[in-house]
Amino acid sequence: MSTEPRNQDRESDPRSQESRFSPTVTKILWTLSVTVFCERFCFFLLISVLVLFLNERCGYEENLAVKVYGLFISGCYLMPLVGGRLCDGVLGPIRTTFLGMLAQTTGFLMLQIVQLVPLALVLIAVGTGLFKAGTQTLLGCLDVSSEVQQNRLFSTIYILVNVAALLAPMAAGLLPSGPNYQPLLLCMLLCAALCLASLWLLRTVTLDRTQAGPGHQVQHPATTKRGLRLLLLLLAGALFAAGFVQSHSTLLLFVRDHVDRNVGPYIIPVAWFGAGPSAMVLLTSPVLATVFAILRGRNREPTTMQKLAVGMIITALAFVPICGAVYQARVHHTVSPAWVMSCFTLLAIGEILVVALAPAEIARIAPIDHRGRWMSYWFVATAIGNAIGGWVEW
Repeated sequence: MSTEPRNQDRESDPRSQESRFSPTVTKILWTLSVTVFCERFCFFLLISVLVLFLNERCGYEENLAVKVYGLFISGCYLMPLVGGRLCDGVLGPIRTTFLGMLAQTTGFLMLQIVQLVPLALVLIAVGTGLFKAGTQTLLGCLDVSSEVQQNRLFSTIYILVNVAALLAPMAAGLLPSGPNYQPLLLCMLLCAALCLASLWLLRTVTLDRTQAGPGHQVQHPATTKRGLRLLLLLLAGALFAAGFVQSHSTLLLFVRDHVDRNVGPYIIPVAWFGAGPSAMVLLTSPVLATVFAILRGRNREPTTMQKLAVGMIITALAFVPICGAVYQARVHHTVSPAWVMSCFTLLAIGEILVVALAPAEIARIAPIDHRGRWMSYWFVATAIGNAIGGWVEW
């Protein structure tokens, strides 16, 4: 008799109900989680060695390799503009996602031939953009009953992306690269095949292509104040991307040439340092969540825009340790990896406060009939920042 009221209370508790997905949404989320993890693992496995791959196998000079890397990343963030159009009434999110993964797989195959590497990178960038647009639209189309559930959907995928970003560089360091990088390329192809197989399971799913039901839509006119706030968010995204892109390009070259990577008889692979930002994101996220929860309990939690401002300041401070490392390297040639990890820690805090919050703020202030376009502007700003980060001499 004592358990029955508890069960009834649990069933009638709205907080319990709002945290529970429907069976259809749960199935799609599990399948999409496998898909996103495999695709992001391939992507981060590639970018963790791309500069080194272009320099060592393709014969690109270091400056050119960094510039190509920056252009490649910017292309990945520009193509969602096309992917968003395909999702909205042309192919739908599932077919757009499948087409994007198919383009990436073709690009991975073409990386085997040095002469086709530029075309391969174009295909991978196009596929990545379509995949980003497709998966984000697919998440937005899932039939959920509350804002809490929708936040959980996007948070789950965000965590998986960071887990993939952590594991991929570690795998790149464990896999033998050598002069031809064949084991790495084979690993990318296998993960891409698993991703395509997962997407095939979604072929029969029918979704509403609108981003949200009419009951969840609140019309916000595109006032001057909202437009100014959008411009500030886009500027923050571009500046952050210009700095963050160094963690997988210039900083990796610095690690290779000037960081003491010896731990006893073992030498830490350069690619492992590419996992630094994602590792720090996973470690610092609970800390920041706890801090904001405490501030919220005291009614002193900063606004989203204030958090973004703090994130940009911390991002700027992230390069103070690198300045110290460069100065020390001129004297001792090699420096402690603690300098680089300090930079990665500050970059991770900046990423949590900028990258995770800015898109949500844009979605909140955007007019309903322009939400897709306003969200796509974020990708454009990130692309511009990545291009600047690749072309500016650091």
